[in-house]
Amino acid sequence: VYDFVGEGSTAEQQFDFIAELVDEAIEGDHTTKYLLGHTFSFPSEQTDLYNAKLIIWTKEFATAGVEGKVVNDLLKEALHLDLGEVETIAHYQAASHFCPDVDFLLDIGGQDMKCSRIKDGHIEDILLNEACSSGCGSFLDTFAKSLKMSIQDFSQAALLAKSPIDLGSRCTVFMNSKVKQAQKEGATLADISAGLSYSVIKNALYKVIKVKDPAKLGKHIVVQGGTFYNDAVLRAFEKLLGRQVIRPAISGLMGAFGMGLVCRTAYH
Repeated sequence: VYDFVGEGSTAEQQFDFIAELVDEAIEGDHTTKYLLGHTFSFPSEQTDLYNAKLIIWTKEFATAGVEGKVVNDLLKEALHLDLGEVETIAHYQAASHFCPDVDFLLDIGGQDMKCSRIKDGHIEDILLNEACSSGCGSFLDTFAKSLKMSIQDFSQAALLAKSPIDLGSRCTVFMNSKVKQAQKEGATLADISAGLSYSVIKNALYKVIKVKDPAKLGKHIVVQGGTFYNDAVLRAFEKLLGRQVIRPAISGLMGAFGMGLVCRTAYH
């Protein structure tokens, strides 16, 4: 896919290319009505509950002419969609499937983080991380790779920690320095890994959500996003919160699952 896109590619060319891939997947069958949904996880500015404007096109390639455009409109036009939905709504639909009474949703992905407060079955407030990706999945992956470890082994080590180091919720540059200092002082791999897992959650709680008392986040909390496949991150959140939360087995696929539920509802 990335080979197609160049610096000079326009927004129309990029979305037409996506449409061509869909056409290939359905083998050119234009008579059958397919339920086609999409979610979008690029940096966007939420203009209202159902729409967002693209800030920048990321994920290894750039396409000119899409910044400031409404994502749903671009995809609907390119793919001739009957239905479009923003990621936050899709995530809420998925969360409510596993926990109908969900009142707080925390989604930590590889490069971004989103928090949603739900009241009376509607999203009341949405918070996004506005700084760097420290505190997201890529942050942990980088440290694991620097130690020539898989993220799975690195996270498992954290579960055996006896004295997790306190790294706070600082950015990657300062975090690297603090980890190196901890290593010099004899901190174990388990304690470093656990400390990094805590830092991810502290970044969410104190920098993004800016909460003073984590216990007041909500009564029915669902966590999702690929980062929550990491058991150490989940455990760090539960320990800081003082109770258990709900992590679906498909936490990294909740956006797609939620969009499937939206399509099914629209079809019926």
